[in-house]
Amino acid sequence: MVNFLILLEVLGFAVAYTIIGFLLRREDPFFFNTLLSPSILISMVLSLYYGFRGGLPFVGLLSLASVLLYEKFPIPELLWNTIVVLIASEFRYYWSRRIKTAEFERDYLQEHIDRLKKELFLLKLSHDQLEFNYIVKPYSLRRMIKELREKMLINKEDKALVEFFLSILSYNFQVYKAGVFKLVDDKVDYIAGIGGMEKNLDLESPPIKEAIESEESYYLPPKALKKVLEGEDDTESRYLAVIVASSERDRYLLVIKDMLFVNLNEEVLTYIQILMQYIVEDITFAKNIAPLYKKESRYCDYEFVKELYKMAELKRKLGVLSSIVVFSSQNLTEEDLYEIEHSVRSLDLVCYIPTKGLVIFLLPFTAPLNAKSFAKRIQDKHTNLELVLVHEVKEPSLESILTEVRNNV
Repeated sequence: MVNFLILLEVLGFAVAYTIIGFLLRREDPFFFNTLLSPSILISMVLSLYYGFRGGLPFVGLLSLASVLLYEKFPIPELLWNTIVVLIASEFRYYWSRRIKTAEFERDYLQEHIDRLKKELFLLKLSHDQLEFNYIVKPYSLRRMIKELREKMLINKEDKALVEFFLSILSYNFQVYKAGVFKLVDDKVDYIAGIGGMEKNLDLESPPIKEAIESEESYYLPPKALKKVLEGEDDTESRYLAVIVASSERDRYLLVIKDMLFVNLNEEVLTYIQILMQYIVEDITFAKNIAPLYKKESRYCDYEFVKELYKMAELKRKLGVLSSIVVFSSQNLTEEDLYEIEHSVRSLDLVCYIPTKGLVIFLLPFTAPLNAKSFAKRIQDKHTNLELVLVHEVKEPSLESILTEVRNNV
C-alpha cells in the first residue's frame, strides 16, 4: 500500500511536470537543453525523500514521455538524472541508517537510565525499611526480583511466570486470593490466579474502572476497608487492591480480593507493584531468551543475558557493533571480582563463571578494535587475568561464546 502511494505521488509529479513543460516550451518540455533542468532537482528531491522507490520510477516516466515528446531521444540528459537519483538515494539510505542507529542507541541509554531510577528507588526502600524488614518481615525485594528473572530464563509461558509471581506474593505477603489479567482493547483476558480467583472480572466495579481509566494502582481506603471488616455489603469493596503494570505493548492488572489485613498498606502494595512492573517489562524478553537457555547452562545472571540478546538484535537489524572480551583465571577472590566489576563503564556488564574459570565482559556499542584496547587496559590492571578471546557479538546465546572460547584454547 505504501509503495502504491509513492508511485501514485511520483506519477502526479511526472504528469504535472510534463504538462507545465509542454505548455511553456513545446520543443523542449523537460528543459533538457538548459543550464540546469528542473528534472534534476525533482529527481533529487524525490530520491532524498523516498529513495530509489521515488527517483527511479520518475526517471522511467521521463524516459517514456521523452519517446513521444522528443525527436531525438535525450540519452545524456536522462543518464544525468539517473546518476543524481543513484547518488541521492544512496545518501538517503546512509543517513537514514545512521539516524535509526542513533535512535536505537538513545532508546537503549534511556532504558538504562530508567533502570537506574528503579534501582535507586529500590535502594531507598531498602534503606528506609532495613531494620523493619530484617527484624519483622522475612522477605527481600531484590531476592524476589532475582527469583522472578531466573524463572524467566527457563520458562517462556505467560501463565507459568504469572503463577510463579503469584506464589511469591502468597508466600511473602500472604495474598490469599488474587488474579492477573491482560488488557486487550476493551476486554480483559484471565491469565492465572490463586485462592479460587474468578476468571471473569467485573469491569463496572469502581476500583477496576478507576484503575483502567487512570492507569494508576488502587487500593481500598480506610473507610471502605472498615465496612469490609464489619461485614457490610459494599460494591466498591469487592476488590481490596487493583495494581496496574504496563510494558510498551501490553497492560496487565493484578486484582487482589483477599490478603492479610496488616499487609494491606501502601508500603507492601508498592513492593508488589515494583515486582509486577519488573515481570511485565521483562516478559517479552523472556519469551525470546528462554528457548536459548536451559537450566543447566545458565551461567550468567538475567541482566547479562538480556543485554547480550539486545546487542545481538542490534547487530542483526542495524549492523551496530558490540564486543565480548573473555579472560581466564582460576584463582579469583571476592576482592578481585569486586575490583573487576568496578573497573568498567556503567554500560558494560561482567559475568564470572567459576566452574569454567572465565570472566566475560560485554561491551555494548564497542567495535572489536576498541575492545582490544579495553582488554589491554584490564590486563595491565589485573595481572592474574589471561586474555582468551575478543569477539564480535553475533549470537544472543552464551553457548556460542563458550564454543568460540573452546575453539581458541
